[in-house]
Amino acid sequence: MRSVSHPTWFVRKEVYDRVGMFNSEYKIAMDYDLMCRLADEPYGYLDKTIAVFDDAGISSSQYLRSLEENKKVYESYFGTSVLLRLWQWRLKTLHWLLKTPFGKWLFAVKKKAGLENW
Repeated sequence: MRSVSHPTWFVRKEVYDRVGMFNSEYKIAMDYDLMCRLADEPYGYLDKTIAVFDDAGISSSQYLRSLEENKKVYESYFGTSVLLRLWQWRLKTLHWLLKTPFGKWLFAVKKKAGLENW
């Protein structure tokens, strides 16, 4: 499941009453845990920018820890997933690569080409 910036969620009170609030057992992935519980709820999509979200939060500053906590949440609801583990291996490899001089150069090239979000 891809990430959704939680400031963009608008949830009715009765949905929270039904599925519960944030689980404080998780320090980084409590919003992801809630999103997993909301997965089967009906929803709508508004194709407009209604909030600007920066990446300065704990899930960005503690990225590897965030991946581990997200995996724990995912597997608690959906079971062990080889695809999730492969996806996370890919993300961890890219995270490591971007910290190397080559990775920084490669990202600069992508950014110049307007592809930094690909």
